[in-house]
Amino acid sequence: MFKYIRILIAAMAGVAILSCEKVVDLNLETGEERLVVEGRIEKILGQDNGYQHIDLSTTGPYLGSEVPPPVSNATVEVSDDLGGSWVLIESASIPSRYETNNLIAAVGRTYTLEVQYNGQTFQASETLRNVAAIDSIYQYFVEENEFEDEGLRARIDFSDPADEVNFYMWEQYMDGELQLLPDPGNKFNLIAKDEFYNGQRISGYEPNEEAVVEPGSTVTIRQLSLSEAAYDYFFLIFDQTAGADIFTPPPATIRGNIRNLTNADNYALGYFGASAVAEAVLVVR
Repeated sequence: MFKYIRILIAAMAGVAILSCEKVVDLNLETGEERLVVEGRIEKILGQDNGYQHIDLSTTGPYLGSEVPPPVSNATVEVSDDLGGSWVLIESASIPSRYETNNLIAAVGRTYTLEVQYNGQTFQASETLRNVAAIDSIYQYFVEENEFEDEGLRARIDFSDPADEVNFYMWEQYMDGELQLLPDPGNKFNLIAKDEFYNGQRISGYEPNEEAVVEPGSTVTIRQLSLSEAAYDYFFLIFDQTAGADIFTPPPATIRGNIRNLTNADNYALGYFGASAVAEAVLVVR
């Protein structure tokens, strides 16, 4: 998902409209290069995996023919509200990736990302919210109809916690390949808030009704918690870019939560998040 979002951000970097809370009025006709920060701290339910990563790249010249280069030689550090601190090291095998194997995340902790790059300091913070567990995952055959092709789909059941507002994102992989890309028909499936089903049991949920799964394949569905700010950010991303040619600029520059502490005008794009993750695996038969 983040790889796709980075492509969209690169396409969006040269456009602006009148500002609102998450959109600003900018003149980017010269194609300013901006830092792009993408990644999140994850707590996978039932696991104590310390691997975390953040990807850094640049937008490059708007409408330029060259691929924007990855960011090297940055200093990347994550800290929490209890005084913990972890330095992320540049990957030797994946350009633009900074990683650590030692950050075991926890629900309720607030994580702060600090990136020092090109003489400037960028910062963002996010609190890691809990997520409902996936109770079950199973396959279901759908006959061809006006809206769907015939084939097997993966479905899940879960129970939304009562008396609290929850925001979700879903990712679905088949044999390790991400199946869910935003388009006008599924943006409300990929992210959601529990406004209309708070405290209820959700049965037969399909994160993507268009994602046919094949017999013999292994399907993994990931259910992630989002903050309200992260939900709003991804909703705008999907709303303004879903189904469009990635080289066709959407009508707005979407701002994430990355602040430039050195020069506020040279803001970064992207979003630093923190999510609890429920995973369920299905071998399709």
